[in-house]
Amino acid sequence: MSNRRTMYIVVLAVLVGFILGFLYTSSYSRFMMTNKAPLSHNVVVNRQSFEQNVKVQVNAKQSTDPIIQNGPLLVRSDFWGTVISRNESGWYKMEKFCDPMAKFVRTQLRGPQQTPIHVYTAQEDQWVSGNIIRQGMWEGHLVTRIHNILKNDPDVVFVDIGANVGVFSLTVAKLGRHVIAVDALDGNVARLCRSVQDGKLSDHMTIVHNALSYQREKVALGTHKKNVGGTYVKKLEKLGLDKSGQQALIVDAILLDDLLEIFNIKRAVIKMDVETFEANVLKGGEKFFKNVKVEYLLMEFVSHRGKESGNFIVDFLRNHSLISENPNKNHATWSGEVMFKRVS
Repeated sequence: MSNRRTMYIVVLAVLVGFILGFLYTSSYSRFMMTNKAPLSHNVVVNRQSFEQNVKVQVNAKQSTDPIIQNGPLLVRSDFWGTVISRNESGWYKMEKFCDPMAKFVRTQLRGPQQTPIHVYTAQEDQWVSGNIIRQGMWEGHLVTRIHNILKNDPDVVFVDIGANVGVFSLTVAKLGRHVIAVDALDGNVARLCRSVQDGKLSDHMTIVHNALSYQREKVALGTHKKNVGGTYVKKLEKLGLDKSGQQALIVDAILLDDLLEIFNIKRAVIKMDVETFEANVLKGGEKFFKNVKVEYLLMEFVSHRGKESGNFIVDFLRNHSLISENPNKNHATWSGEVMFKRVS
């Protein structure tokens, strides 16, 4: 009888151990699934794994159908204050970027308009974010110029190509103008959307999460340590990661012309700062400049001074009635930032 009781106790102990182990494993699995890091829209690759990662990304199939049809997005309030993106299939709404609980460095943008702005730490982004944290502004004289141009012209749309964390975009949106902010970097888009929410600017801005080029394609974003504002676009076949501390992210590039599929723009002021890729953006914008009356275009020109790309930019804009405010025709002597103004 004693041996039988001992056997029952052993069997019961084994069963209890098995059940407890099963419950622990299931709970741990659910915990890990619940707390895993969110997927990023940008994919980081290094030089060694570049070809394999690009192949996967280029052949990746979208799991959902486009939800935005062609039409005048400017009069559709359900898309203002959101993030949208285009790939080879069409336009998508990217709701994951607008997290009201996202934790970023929050400070106040000071200048012509004051509004909350979310940035990187000064250690992550020593130039743009660092200056905003310390001074409340970045490129204040240029922001003020754009603000003053738009101040008395409520019918003009502001297109911010290479919006970064949104110093120009947020200032113009706070002014009450419609803003289309275009940026390809996940971190910039997420911070910009958080700033729009905090500043109650959703009625005035749509964020486009794409790079711009002269054809729809996958491109790489090159990044630098401690300088998020220096992120640059590279064609995949020209990507080089030879410098220490560089990474690359694969994103969808679209045309400037593609904005006209969903935005009903008649007149515009443009700011373009895409770190050497400006000429390629214009090459994909022939239809845009033909159909939209661009009043002013502020461009980072430093990489094009005295170069063939500078000749192309000047000729392209002249053909669309935009002339540099610099009276010197030798663009090799121009400043790093150039304002082009409509002359007819």
